[in-house]
Formats: sequence, C-alpha cells, structure tokens
Amino acid sequence: MQQKNRVKDLILEAIKDRIRVQDSSRDNVACFCPFHKGGNETRPSFFIYAGEPKGGKVPGMSFCHTCNSGWSLKTLLYSLNAPRLTIDLISKEIPEAGAVFSKRPTLQERLRNLSFENPILPEVLLGVYDYCPNSLLKQGFKMETLKKFDIGFDRYTGRITFPLRDHLGNLVGFSGRALNELTLPRYLVYRREDLLKAGSEDKELTAAVSQYTLHKGRFLWGLHEFYTTAMLLKIPYIILVEGFKQAMWLTQANFPFTVATMGTHLTEEQATLVSRLGCPIYVFLDNDEPGRNASYKVTRWLKRQNPYVQRIRYPTGSDGLSPDDLAPELLQKHLQEEMKWAM
Repeated sequence: MQQKNRVKDLILEAIKDRIRVQDSSRDNVACFCPFHKGGNETRPSFFIYAGEPKGGKVPGMSFCHTCNSGWSLKTLLYSLNAPRLTIDLISKEIPEAGAVFSKRPTLQERLRNLSFENPILPEVLLGVYDYCPNSLLKQGFKMETLKKFDIGFDRYTGRITFPLRDHLGNLVGFSGRALNELTLPRYLVYRREDLLKAGSEDKELTAAVSQYTLHKGRFLWGLHEFYTTAMLLKIPYIILVEGFKQAMWLTQANFPFTVATMGTHLTEEQATLVSRLGCPIYVFLDNDEPGRNASYKVTRWLKRQNPYVQRIRYPTGSDGLSPDDLAPELLQKHLQEEMKWAM
C-alpha cells in the first residue's frame, strides 16, 4: 500500500503545475485535460492511472475521453514540456513510465480473449434506492419508464440511481447522476465502499458486496431488455446512444431496441454484443464535437463486423446536444427518415 501511495504521490508531484486535478482519491485520477479548450474545460475528461500494474494498465498511463487519445507518463510529461530532470527522475522511480500499449492483436485473438462476466449483486439492493426521482418526471419521463428500468434515488448522496445489468439481466452495479449541475463527477459508477454504505445494517448484503468489482466495458445498458428475444427472433434494429437518459427517452418514444454505451468509447465486448444480433446498427451519439468524432470512429469500427451500420444525423437546424433534447414528435419523425434499413 505504501508503494502504491508513493507512485501516486510521484505522479501528482510531476503534473501539479501542468494539469489541474479534480479528484485524486481513486486509482484513476480525474483531471482537466490540458490539450483542448486551452486547458479550461468545465468537466474533467482526462484520467491518469495511478494504481498498481494490472492487465493492460501501468502507472502513469493517461487517456482523454474528449481528445480520444492516450499517453504514457513519459510522453505526457514530454508533451507538457516538463524539465528533463523531472522526466529522468520519474523514469528511475517508476520503471513503467515509458510503457506503451503493445502491438494491437488481431481480431481473432481479441475475440478469443473476450469476457462478459461481472460479479452479480443481490436484487435486494434495489430497495435501498427505491425512491422516485421527481426531477425526471418534470423532464417528461413517464413513471412507467422509470419503473421499467428500476430508476431510483440515493438520498445519502443526492443522486439519481441507474441500476446496471448485463445482457442476461443480472444486476452488476449502480451508477448515480448528480442533481446539481455543478457537482462533479456528473455520473458516478458506485464503488464497493458506496454499496457497503448503502447496506451497512444488513450483514448478508455486506457480505455479498464485499468482493465486488465492476467491469463497465463488458455490457451495454438496456440490452437485457431484449437480448434473449433478439437471439430467438430477429429484431429490426439496434440504436446506440451515450447515456442512460437518452436510451430511456428513445425507448419511451417507441424505439425499444436502444442501448447506452455509457460514454463515447466502445469496447470489444460491447461491439461483439451488438454485432451478434445480426440486425442494422444505428449510432446516435451526442451532437457535440466529442460525440461527432466518436460517431465516425464507432461507425467505422462496427462496419468490420456488420455492413449495416449507419450514423444518425441530427435534424437540420437542431441545436440539441443529445437525443433527449429532441421533442418526441420530432424524434419519431426524424428517426423514421434516418433508419432506412429498419423501416
């Protein structure tokens, strides 16, 4: 533990005058990216891994979800014009500082190594957050939609809760969305300690979550609603959006085969899950620069496994930044025009 803390302290010391740090309490240190918007972004999209080496992660590796680019610790410090003495010290103290990702394996190699497993949580946890998020009702969501997805409210942290389920319907985690626009991070995937607080008075519940670890890239939010049906009977389409609210909004607008990628990045597991369905895939990410850039990349990537992939454009003249900004009538009319393979 002392060595782990020392590595994090070294990383934070090396970047302290070059990158604004928002939260250093986790292994993934949340920062404000220094490479776009002049380093003045309002929400942190840049993360530096400061934990122990595991899997493909080594201390100091960083990634910006807006730039959609990554760096080793040495290349990051070079890019930030850090003194050579600092870079040499880091290289000596953290041997992995110059590590780069190994040569990309072939598609066949990647598919052989896929895993869709996550620890399963007890359903009784839903009862801890069984409160109605009235703010979503005010935004136009129907009560039946909230019940369909078991949306709740965490009174302890003041966040709307979104249960996370794998493609088979198993409860594997929770994500909370802050009500206050200024609260960061806006979306928070609950950690083991968050769930332990929720079930602190229940010994069986505490035991069930004590070994909990979530792998977020192994499922797509909302897929469990129709995955089994899709395996038996062909569905007409699947729509990919970024967030929970967007997926709920489209489902409520009579586009039930919609899933959330939970960000702009698509993992190999997620791409495989949607490609298995054998139906046209529509990419409908946010209408901002990161969303548009990710739409092009995701569309190109998915076309390697499915030729029927199309990026959905936003209506001409629309200033909406995400699908849930569009009125239901406009959304229905526009999607019917855009989804040429499914209609």
